[in-house]
This record gives sequence, C-alpha cells and structure tokens, in this order.
Amino acid sequence: MKTWHNIYRIVTTLFIVLLWFCLNSRLDWDKDTRKALVKMMGFTAEGDDLPSVTSSTNDTFPLDLVQECEWQVEKFTSLPKPVQRYFHRAFLFTGEKEEFWEECIKIVQSLTCYEEGEVLTNGIWLPFEATRYFSAIPPHAGFVWDAKIKYPTAFELPYDIPYYVRETYANGGYDRTIKIFGALPIFHNANKTHDEEEQAGFRWLAFSPIFPTSLLPRETLGVSWLEKQLHHQHQQQKKQFIVPWPFEKKSESTSTVLAEYVNPQGVCSKAEVHFDRHGLIDIISAVGGGGDGWQFHLNDYKNVGYGMLVPTNIQSGRQEHGHFVSHMNIRIQDVKYTYL
Repeated sequence: MKTWHNIYRIVTTLFIVLLWFCLNSRLDWDKDTRKALVKMMGFTAEGDDLPSVTSSTNDTFPLDLVQECEWQVEKFTSLPKPVQRYFHRAFLFTGEKEEFWEECIKIVQSLTCYEEGEVLTNGIWLPFEATRYFSAIPPHAGFVWDAKIKYPTAFELPYDIPYYVRETYANGGYDRTIKIFGALPIFHNANKTHDEEEQAGFRWLAFSPIFPTSLLPRETLGVSWLEKQLHHQHQQQKKQFIVPWPFEKKSESTSTVLAEYVNPQGVCSKAEVHFDRHGLIDIISAVGGGGDGWQFHLNDYKNVGYGMLVPTNIQSGRQEHGHFVSHMNIRIQDVKYTYL
C-alpha cells in the first residue's frame, strides 16, 4: 500500500511539473510572438512596456515614416491599365477622379487576421487556427503568423497534439519556429537564406490584397508595377464568387502584370499578379527565388469597410503537371485594421 502511495505521489509531482512547464512555455511563446510583432513594426523597445500593434491611431508607428506612407496621386495614371482598374474596383469607387480619393481612402498601417483552415502535412490535411499580423507599409512591410495545428495521435486518443508554429518576416529577415505544446522545440531555421527571405517577401505580396492600400504608388517606397502584360481568355479561368460590379462593362479577357517589392536589405520579391474579368486579383504566382510554381488563389471578396473589397478565402499551393494543387486552405474569419 505504501509503495502505491509513493508511486501516486511521484506521478502527481511529475504531472504538476509538466503542467507548470507547459504553461510557462506557453507564456514564453506569447511573449516571443509579441516581440516579433514589435520587431515587425520597427520598434526597439523591450520588456513589458512594448507598444501595441493594434492601436486605433498612428501613435505606435515611427513618426518619420508617416509622410513617406502617403501615396502619390500623380503616379496613378502611369500604372498599367489592369492595375488602375483593380484599384477602382478594390476601393469600390464608381469612376471618381483619383485626386478625390485622398479624402476617402484611409491608409492601412497594420492589421490582424483571424484564420481557420487546413494545411497538408505528410499527405494528411490537418486543421489549424491562427492569428496573422501584418505591417502594411514598407520598409516595415512584414508579417507574423501565429498558428496552432492539431496533429492526431498515433493511437487514436480522444485529443490531438497541438503544434505551435510561428513565422516572422520583419525588416527583411525571415524566421520560423515550431514547438509541440508551445514548449518542446522541434524546428527552428537559424540559418536564413536569400531564397527564404525572397519567398517570405512574396508571401507578403500574396496577402497584400487584404490591405490594398499597400499596393498604391508611392514616391520611393512600396510595390513596383511593371508594364509587361500577358492576356488570357476568360474561359481558362476558374469560377469564383464576385460581388456584382454594375458600374463597368465586364471584359471578356483577363490580364497578368508583374509586381515586385524590394526589402530594406535589397532582396527583391517578384510575382505575377493575375486579374480576373471583374478587375480583381484572383491569382498571384511567385517568380524566381526558388518559389517558381507557388501560387495563391484569392476568392470570396467582401466589403470590410472604408470602401475596401478584400478576399476572405485563400488557397496556397503549387502548379504540378499543369494543375493547381492546394497545400493550404485559409478562411479569414475576421480582420481588424489600424489606420494612419
């Protein structure tokens, strides 16, 4: 009887120690995520006084960048025609002159996306819940993806093993960490490569239609739109839900324009941006940097306020043997914006 009592005490003690370790590690995980957010926004503060990235005003943004964030109306007419049409569509304007947009458009500083979906891992679709943070203005363009992926146990236990994944793209650098229960590290890419940073910049570009003000022309910063255009027939494109566009006659052709973003370290990320017959972005494909073949398909555009029409359903995957194969399905449940 005494032996069983000792075993019980040992097991209880180990359980309490394990529980404490997991809770403490989870708190450390959240703290590290918060530090990543601060790094993404361009701050250098440390400790408990870190500023919030979800403030409703621009007092958390470096003041010397606010003026550089203003977009250049006079550059609008030099953009490729499909890009001009996209902005008229994405901001739900009905033909107003661009010079009047300054009074209507609110520049997005940062945003928080609440997601759910599935990711393909080792041939198995695993559900996940995630919060994705974006800094929407170069040179502090970046993102932090904080996700919990549910991995089934080998013995069909009534609970799943949570894998915590954090991807950070900040100040041109890329970092990825995976921990079981948010405590036991199983992966960390300490050795960053040029290709990884280029691909991370591409992913920021791929999500930018969620915050389309980041794509507006600026004096020295922002996304560059190249003139090269490729035309495709509408019947080759997939069907998707589109909010009706009654203000313009629909085109029977679609267009592809090249876009590029150069981070503060000089790493250039390029993408082919495809516009559907309604003028909205529906496919963004990586160009170079080892990312060739990767695509993001954007669907279910909805009005999220301030005249912005953004996608709420995103698939990422690769072109394999001439067909798109999805590797991740993302459904955006809610978006919270911070404006300048």
